[in-house]
Parts: sequence; structure tokens; C-alpha cells
Amino acid sequence: RVPLVPVVTDTKKNLLSICDFVSKELINKPERIELLNYNTLAGAKYPNFNRKFKFQSKRSVDESLVNLALSYAQDKGLNIFFVK
Repeated sequence: RVPLVPVVTDTKKNLLSICDFVSKELINKPERIELLNYNTLAGAKYPNFNRKFKFQSKRSVDESLVNLALSYAQDKGLNIFFVK
């Protein structure tokens, strides 16, 4: 499972690198790879611990990037899904 955190893990380089790593380096391939849409609900818990939630992003996942990753992974024989 790959959470798509804005500017952290939802980059083209990161997603293609994950696909390359899984297809080339892992002996036991996972049954599937799940790209998870970023969820900001965890941010509601931070004030209870006197902490600031650093990833409050209103930016949605770039659908074209997700489609690129899906296509790239499928070309490498990986079973990949985007979970909204």
C-alpha cells in the first residue's frame, strides 16, 4: 500500500521508482499494489496532543499522475489499483 502524500510520495519519480523496485528487486511479488488517496482526517487528532498537523493539504491527487503510474506498473506485469 502506498499512501499518496502531497509533495512527499505523490511524485512521478517516486511512483515509477516503486514500480521499478517491486518489478526488479522483489523475489516474492505482492498480489497487488494499492495507491491510497491522501486522507487528512488524521489531522483532527493532533490538537489533542498539542501538535500541529504538517500535512494539511487541500491539493487533490493528480489523476494524470495516477494514470501514468497505473499504466507503467501494468506494463511491468504488476497488479495495481488506485483506492480513492
